[in-house]
Amino acid sequence: MSPPFIAGLAGLVSAAATGLVLIYARRRLVDQVNDRSSHRVPTPRGGGLGLTIGLLAAWLVATWSTADARVAIAAGALSAIAALGWWDDHANLPARFRLLLQFLGAGAAVAAVGVPAQGSFAGWSTGVVAWLVWPIAVVGTVWLINLTNFMDGIDGIAGGQGLVAGVGAGLLLAGTTADARWAALGWACAGACAGFLIWNRPPARIFMGDVGSTALGLVFGLLVMAQLQAGLALDLALLPLLPFILDATGTLLRRAWRREALSQAHRSHLYQRLARHWGSHLPVTLVYTSLAALGVGGAIAVQRHALGAMLPILCLIGLFAGLSLYGRLRAPA
Repeated sequence: MSPPFIAGLAGLVSAAATGLVLIYARRRLVDQVNDRSSHRVPTPRGGGLGLTIGLLAAWLVATWSTADARVAIAAGALSAIAALGWWDDHANLPARFRLLLQFLGAGAAVAAVGVPAQGSFAGWSTGVVAWLVWPIAVVGTVWLINLTNFMDGIDGIAGGQGLVAGVGAGLLLAGTTADARWAALGWACAGACAGFLIWNRPPARIFMGDVGSTALGLVFGLLVMAQLQAGLALDLALLPLLPFILDATGTLLRRAWRREALSQAHRSHLYQRLARHWGSHLPVTLVYTSLAALGVGGAIAVQRHALGAMLPILCLIGLFAGLSLYGRLRAPA
């Protein structure tokens, strides 16, 4: 099936399913405003369930004729992570319990895609001891699940990242001999996020919730693993996700350095400070989505024109460093 059909189907199902979830969430899942909130009015959450339904529906339709155990395991892992997030949206589960089940889901996802024993990063070939590959991949996938959850704190930011990352994965995998089913997952992710953004664009009528952010993080992990299996360098696979990775990882390290409780809710992410400073979610979401799009453009340029991979990496890091400096000077935590 063509990418426009996959993305279009995912978008339609996602938009319709999110609208139905909204009816339920208005009665059962409403985020009230508190001192840690980035929103100003009570808003339903859990809309990511519609996004996940749209993504899975389109991907399974696109791969129906070629589905095998690998597709079934990946879809099952994604469904399980989404179900865990949906449960957490209702019950606020203990962090250790969530993390344990996330490791199990990530392990199944990595097993479904597989990882190469060696690859490259920024032009340097890297060989990894075979028995280390799997735990590194699983830990990395769990981190993507959680950092996407951390970054889903203002309207549209996670959906915009998913839209751009899905398109990027679809385009990058199309230029390889990769299994077309993983490229289809990228297009399904992009379409589902676009359909969800109809409801979640600033000002949001419904939030993504853990059900959507954790599922989206697992999809990011699947797409990164698929690109590595296709022979792409790790830096190219991560470039579209770099704004999220830099913000979430930098914030975690800073909080750890200050010996702050890492499991405690906070409002010290760069995107949160910028949203308070600018008084609106929209410009922050547009900035992060644009940086992700620049990452996609840089990765495609490297892949198709044999450019040095360090140039787009350093440019994107430089842009983010400038944004971070601006945020620290003008919008302190």
